[in-house]
Parts: sequence; structure tokens; C-alpha cells
Amino acid sequence: MNIVVIDDDNAARYIAEKMLSKIPGIRTVVTFSNSQDAEGYLLTNQVNIIFIDIVIKEENGIEVAKYFRALYPQVIIIFMTSHPEYALEAFDVYALDYMVKPISKERLTTTIEKARSYISDTPVKQATELFVYALGGCNVKNADRKPIKFSSSKSEELLVYLLYHQGKIISKWKIIDDVFPDLSLSNAEGYLKTTVYKLRKALQQNNVKDVLIQSNGGYFIDNSKVYMDYLDLKSKISIINLWEPSLVEEAMKTEQLYQGELFSGKDYRWSYFERDCLNNLYADFAKGLCNCILAENMSERYSAILYILKKLQTLNELDQETAFLLMRLYADLKDRKAFDGYYRKYNKLLKEELGVIPDQEFINYYKDLKMHL
Repeated sequence: MNIVVIDDDNAARYIAEKMLSKIPGIRTVVTFSNSQDAEGYLLTNQVNIIFIDIVIKEENGIEVAKYFRALYPQVIIIFMTSHPEYALEAFDVYALDYMVKPISKERLTTTIEKARSYISDTPVKQATELFVYALGGCNVKNADRKPIKFSSSKSEELLVYLLYHQGKIISKWKIIDDVFPDLSLSNAEGYLKTTVYKLRKALQQNNVKDVLIQSNGGYFIDNSKVYMDYLDLKSKISIINLWEPSLVEEAMKTEQLYQGELFSGKDYRWSYFERDCLNNLYADFAKGLCNCILAENMSERYSAILYILKKLQTLNELDQETAFLLMRLYADLKDRKAFDGYYRKYNKLLKEELGVIPDQEFINYYKDLKMHL
């Protein structure tokens, strides 16, 4: 396990390095006083966890975390700070934990053990030449995990479009309809050839060879040399088809793959339907996981499912099943303030957005839970 610490306080960096170095299983701990130096290190080194202070000289720790989250979706973010008031904002970054200084050895060890459960023990095969992270954005990296720069946005779009079709040969006419819908047929055909050339050139410059293949008037990508988080998530969710306590650990690792909507921030019209399907697939999976944890009273997992439920809220704040789960969680935690506050917030949201009040089932559920608080 390799760790980076970003903190502008010299003493805090020294203490963090000493404490982390004593935890079994941690190979390297490298500290930086600013994000620029840390970014240079991340470009050439594999890192599993980044500890970030909230207030860094001339920098906002949350914005730094968002930046690294976009570049390295698989890296675990943990906040380590003297400022407890920013805890809610940290949810937006999908941070694993928010630790307030001074931090005890026991607290730090518990957090590292939690992080360890999300780090795959099985390394990605060396044959993989391309890594594509499509959940929460679109980040393409070569075998050394360095970002690939494309000379045009369409060459990047063509790459992920063909990957999306999972090895199927796509005719040039369908590609033109989907990727170049606003161009005339004559112009689009020439533009497609130029885009294919630029894509091949970008891949070759990163030692990615023989991945883009032309066949029978169409194109396809050899997926055997590519890792794509979106396809990995779908595959792993399909395997977990029965909720049992023994599956929770594997399900938690799978859930961490979801870092946001498919191609978030990209106007790929051909992906809209699949984006909605994936959101629904993930939401059903995540709610099933939360239900299982709550039903089995796995209290050690409650902080983790709070993060998951916050993710679900970003997809649909009005979803009643998510609201049920949040109220049940707050009730199990005996957090009356959060319980009542969320119920009032959800009522207000329904009224403002839909002009309705919660149905009787929801009201009765609230009253029943409140009786046991």
C-alpha cells in the first residue's frame, strides 16, 4: 500500500509519516506541502491513498481532492484536518473518511484497515495497455497510468464509443450517425478518417498498438487489452445476484467503482440511454447493499453506507426508497437531530419540486421509527 500525505504543516506531515510507517502492509509514505509537488509524484508512481488537509496554504483541500479524484478515480481520498466544520462538503468528493486532528494510532489504524478492504489484492494484468475511467467523467491512461492527450475531442469520443460497443464491428455509417450527427454525409466521412488517424497516432505515441482495428468497412476496439471501469462495474454487479452477509465485503469493493454518472460532463448523445440504465442498475445494487447491512445490524459499516446513500441522493433526491434507508440509518445511529432534520428536508423538497406531501406509508414509517429513538 502506497500513501501520499498533503499538508502544509511540517509537524503534521512528520507525525503522519511516522504513524503511517508503523502500520503493517504500508510500503511507502511520501509527504508534500502542496498539491503541485504531489501531482508530479503521482504522474510516475502508483498511489493507493491520498491524505489531504482541508486548509492548505493558498489552496482549498476539497478542491484539491476533487482534482485528484478526477485524474485518479481509483485512489482513495481521506481528509485529515483540524477543521471539523467541512465534513459535509467532504461527501461531495466521495472521501473514505474525515479525521479530525489530533488523530490517535487506533483511529488511524482503523481507517487504514477500512481502506485496505477497498484496494484490490489482484493486480491488473500486465497485458493491459489502456485504462479508461468513464464513471464520473472520461479519463484515458496508458499502461503506466499516465493520462493520454488527444489532439481532438472527437478522437477521444471515438475511442470510448467503440469501447462502449465491447468488441463489435461498427460500420462507418453508424459511427457517423452517432458521433458526427451534425455534419453532412460527405464532410463527415472525411472527418471520420481524420479522427481515426488522430486516434491511432495518440495511441501509438503511448505504446498502445493494434487496439483500433478496421474491418469490413467498419471499426472495433480489441477489448482484451483494455480496462474500463464502467464494464468492470456492470460485470461485478451481475455476479452479486443474491444478498447475503458473506457477499457484503465484495459488494463494498464493487460499489466503490461507481464514482459518478457514465461520461459525466461529456455531451455524448449516444450514451444517454446507457447512462440512465447504469444509474438504475447502480441504484438498485447500492440500495440492496444498504438494506443488507442494515438488516444484519453491521454497525461497523454504517459510516460507509452513509456515503453510499449520499451518492444515491445525487442521482435522485426525491427517491423514496433512499429516503427510507436514510431515516432507518439515522434511527439505528440514534441520531435524533439528523433523523428529524432529514424528514423535514425531504418533506420540503417534495412540496417545492412536486407540490405533494409524503404518502401515508412514509409518514407511518417515520412515526414508527421515531417511537424507538
